[in-house]
Amino acid sequence: PIMFFTIMALVDQGDEVLYPNPGFPIYESMIEFVGGVPVPMRLYESREFGIDVDEVASQITDRTRLMIVNSPNNP
Repeated sequence: PIMFFTIMALVDQGDEVLYPNPGFPIYESMIEFVGGVPVPMRLYESREFGIDVDEVASQITDRTRLMIVNSPNNP
């Protein structure tokens, strides 16, 4: 998928990538394949699978290079 090329272009060894979970299962393996560190953004059914902005903000670090946000969560 085109998302793989985006990850390859932007993510270096050790870079963190936030991705929706649950979501498209291949995100985690694509991130790991290029040497990145997958960081799941938890989506809760009780919140109708919406993103909690405060929770996501707390996951962002100096190593964060990419955040995957899409709707629906499976391209």
